[in-house]
Amino acid sequence: MYSRSSESYWQASQKRKTGKDKLNKRINVLLFMSILVLITRILFSRGRDENDRIPVRKPCPDLTEADIIKCSSHFKIARGTRECSDLCRDARQMVPRPVMYQSCVHGCSGALYSAAINGCSGGSREENIQQLAQHGYKECAKYQNILPKPDIFTQCRKQYGLATERGYELGRTWISELLQKKCSDTQHSSL
Repeated sequence: MYSRSSESYWQASQKRKTGKDKLNKRINVLLFMSILVLITRILFSRGRDENDRIPVRKPCPDLTEADIIKCSSHFKIARGTRECSDLCRDARQMVPRPVMYQSCVHGCSGALYSAAINGCSGGSREENIQQLAQHGYKECAKYQNILPKPDIFTQCRKQYGLATERGYELGRTWISELLQKKCSDTQHSSL
């Protein structure tokens, strides 16, 4: 009874060993083939010409003073009036009509150009908002005593803040598109 079970145990153990031996042989053959391929590749890659190699990309150019001047001149030419008209579209319908719209446009145009220049020069958003927030009160001061008193002044200050954010985004977008174009031009010229 027991002799039969031990005999079957040893036979099963022998079968497992032969399975492991086959697996080890396969791993060794695979390892040998990969080393052979690697050595062959190294030997044949030494004989290539300079023209066969992958071209190295040139780094993209950095932001220059000329780029900042180009960006600021772009926003100086009547850009602010169109953006401010879009931002103040709702203020045209607010009562008192002409004054509310005028305060909106005044606040917007006071901040948009300066914020766009900050965006062009690569400053941070927080610095931009802090720097221009100090000037917002002065910019809208002439609307402080016009009736209805807090509404007109508040509209001007509100649009000043919105134009600060919008102008910064416009400046960053414009300068990043310019740098991207310069980068792609240098990449194409190097190939």
